Amino acid sequence: MDMTDKQAVADMRRGGQKGFAILHRCYEGCLKKYLISRYNIDKPISEEICNGTFFKFYTTINQFREESSVFTWLVKLASHEISDYFAKIRRALPPSDNKIKYDIKFEPEIEKDLCYERCMRNVIAKLKNSSYANCIKVLIFFTQEQSIKEIAIKINRTPNATAVFMTSCRQKLQKNRNIKRCWEDC
Repeated sequence: MDMTDKQAVADMRRGGQKGFAILHRCYEGCLKKYLISRYNIDKPISEEICNGTFFKFYTTINQFREESSVFTWLVKLASHEISDYFAKIRRALPPSDNKIKYDIKFEPEIEKDLCYERCMRNVIAKLKNSSYANCIKVLIFFTQEQSIKEIAIKINRTPNATAVFMTSCRQKLQKNRNIKRCWEDC
């Protein structure tokens, strides 16, 4: 049985390994993707930074006050790890090359977007086989900047029926408690 993030953190604080394994499995891929996209680094470097981040997460678990999500904490730790990584590179360069500056900043807006994205992925997974499934599909097409006409063709409806359906989908999803929780948690 899987644990929630809160249960996994509690398990880690008690010295358990299961909580760490679950969090590592859950967030490792997302963290690597974040590092590659945010800092434009290679996959091997992202793996090195990710490993260092999870090691620091494990050793500093008692400092995690749960004021943010686990992923947000990991991103903060990763920003320190990547800063240390680039500092090591600068120290290893000859003095003439050592003038390269790296502007590494942690941006709260990106953090919040990642939190929403992860939460929405979880909500979508839960709603996949429900009456919301077609709503989610249509709204995803819309967010991919497809026209009403293109979406209508994909779902076998007229453009007018598709527009009405999208409006009702938005209203349905706005009332969904799981989605509201995403906005509150992040």
